[in-house]
Amino acid sequence: MEAVEDMTREELIGVIRGLKARVGELEGAEIHRRLTILEHPATIEAFMENIPDAVALVAAPVGDLKMISRYALEFFEIKKKAVQGMTLPQFLSEWEMLNPDGSSIDKCPTMASLRDGLATVNREIVFRKNGRKKTVLVNSSPVIDSTGKIIGCMTVWREITARKEAEEEIWREKEVLKQILEIMPVGVWILGNNGEVIEGNRTVREIWGGAESVRKEFGEYKAWWAETGKQVGVDQWAGLRAIRKGELTINEELEIEGFDGKRRVILNSAMPLTQDGHIIGAIAVNQDITERKKIEKVIKESEQALAEAQRIARMGNWTWEVGFDRFYGSAETYNIFEIPQGTPINSEEFLRMVHEEDRPMVRNAMEDGLNGASYTVDFRVVTGKGKIKCLQAIGELIHNGQTSVLKGIVQDITERKEQENKQKKLMSELQEAFARIKTLSGLIPICANCKRIRDDRGYWQRMERYIEERSQAEFTHSLCPDCEQKLYGSEKEK
Repeated sequence: MEAVEDMTREELIGVIRGLKARVGELEGAEIHRRLTILEHPATIEAFMENIPDAVALVAAPVGDLKMISRYALEFFEIKKKAVQGMTLPQFLSEWEMLNPDGSSIDKCPTMASLRDGLATVNREIVFRKNGRKKTVLVNSSPVIDSTGKIIGCMTVWREITARKEAEEEIWREKEVLKQILEIMPVGVWILGNNGEVIEGNRTVREIWGGAESVRKEFGEYKAWWAETGKQVGVDQWAGLRAIRKGELTINEELEIEGFDGKRRVILNSAMPLTQDGHIIGAIAVNQDITERKKIEKVIKESEQALAEAQRIARMGNWTWEVGFDRFYGSAETYNIFEIPQGTPINSEEFLRMVHEEDRPMVRNAMEDGLNGASYTVDFRVVTGKGKIKCLQAIGELIHNGQTSVLKGIVQDITERKEQENKQKKLMSELQEAFARIKTLSGLIPICANCKRIRDDRGYWQRMERYIEERSQAEFTHSLCPDCEQKLYGSEKEK
């Protein structure tokens, strides 16, 4: 071929024209080849063998079957040889066609395309045979020639039985879940990924004050932090924090104001809902603890009153868990023993605090208690601060199922013992004094002149001697002014 640089303009134009003609020939050949492959019966048959849907090509006007896919034969349970010469109504004769609600279908979609030229797109139909059901989506379209005449119809049945069963199972699970949520004793919220309230159960509606309590926006809800009394901000709700930050919140205590105007105390919890590592929403739980808080308040007040009464009476209660060998008691019990509240104590540690001289007596009392006898024992202890105190303990064995505990009270009787000891000392002193005192009583015979007294034996004694023998009195002699004047008056004047 001559070099291009040596060609004339006319020669170049001729070459280009020749190349264009050759390209046209090649393009035409390629188009013809493609059309030949697409229209080749083997190509169509391969298509019908491998397509994963039930496909049928029928001819007008009665629906003669021209082509049927392998999956269609399997789906409708018909052998390929039996299809020869069949019409579509004959092909489907063993199956009953129903709507999803169970009602019968008036007209087959394929025949509607053949006779009326109507197209069907993704219509759900149930085929039933011998109690078995198969669900399909039907797509049917008429085939029209260049003159507008309906010459056939192409129908595709796509089975969705498994999908429908899965959907029904999901629906049943949702219904069960909904029923479970409705009977739950706590309020449950379902939140969307934007924080919107999707659903709330019966208890939620009760907690927040009625059927209209499930609002879409968090700004419509009022609550205050139990610890600080500050109002909960819109962005501070646990459900929103779960969605936006992935936070897990357990039992935040809030005081709320329901849409009925009533105030309640709740525990608020929330956790994010995730799918493939992404947060798609959240679930929040409200537990109404209003009554529990009231009871706790009453119990706390009662405990405070009991503790105050025990403090005033210097009396505490105690429990000995025999199986674990563990003592514990009220605050006043620890105060009596002057040890830190909550200090773990076993039987040996307790006995070490008992005064050495009183330990055998206390140990015997404890053994009596373990044998089922109620006991009362007074004993001395050396407290944690080294003081000696007198205590009184009363104990009784209590059976709790398979375990036993010894329960009782202990009272500080140190002052009482001191008073008792003082009284005993005083009584002893009085008894000794009374023992020394001899009393005089009754009629005493005395001489009217000399004033001598006759004793029990009939002897007359001086009055001084008689009294000294019968009392602790002693006599000293002196003169009264009258006797002194009478006896020594004249001498005294001189």
